[in-house]
Amino acid sequence: MAGIDTYRPIWDFRNCVIIVAHPGDETLWAGGTMLLHPDSNWTVVTVCRAKDQDNALKFSKAMEAFGAKGEIGPVEKSNDMSPLSEREIQNTIAPLLPMEKFDLVITHSIWGEYTRNLRHEEIGKAVLTLRDVGRLSAIEIRSFAYEDGGGKYPPRYSKDADIITNLTDDIWQKKYEILTKIYGFATESFEAKTAPRKEAFWSFRLQRQVQKTPDKKEETKLFKRPSLLEEKLRAVAPQVKRPSLLEEKLQRDKKKS
Repeated sequence: MAGIDTYRPIWDFRNCVIIVAHPGDETLWAGGTMLLHPDSNWTVVTVCRAKDQDNALKFSKAMEAFGAKGEIGPVEKSNDMSPLSEREIQNTIAPLLPMEKFDLVITHSIWGEYTRNLRHEEIGKAVLTLRDVGRLSAIEIRSFAYEDGGGKYPPRYSKDADIITNLTDDIWQKKYEILTKIYGFATESFEAKTAPRKEAFWSFRLQRQVQKTPDKKEETKLFKRPSLLEEKLRAVAPQVKRPSLLEEKLQRDKKKS
């Protein structure tokens, strides 16, 4: 059996992107999902380590193993607890995306996956904001759903996640080998010891709904499926109004004056 999606067993995504902080994050938290769906068009965007040639080479080989395209951003890893502005993260992510509209976007949780990597949290918030301001569109956005009890135990899947996929032994083994043989993480490393056999996600889903218009023609619209944690996520990452072209011009003129 290929894996169990407890929310929606039918996979109907063609163009998919995973947006993460560092090379290897995509494999650790969602590698099994990529391996389960090789016919989808996968792109992986990692915000950090473009200047690290060793990691860039490993990332390239991992993308070959997944049959995916990869893009690496210029943010340096030197200190993942040194905050970056949300605008900087957004402006790093957007140019790396091969398109603005995807069927599926997967990214970090706004709380991260463990205690604590600030860069993961920043990227999770930035992706939601890019969606809210119209710079990124998807039928569904998923964020990793893992927690470590505030550092009390190794990261594990969140039991209240919208989607929990059980990886078969062969899929998990392929994922593990990409982490250890391609990325080179030691068997006692955090990554190798953490590699989850259950991949979990919170979901923000746009679903198609057929409605009758006044002239009795059928019209297909999109409505949003609320996540279990939708309201809380909204409170932390509220919608942001995108400035108009005129507002942007006025701001630039003001800076020049």
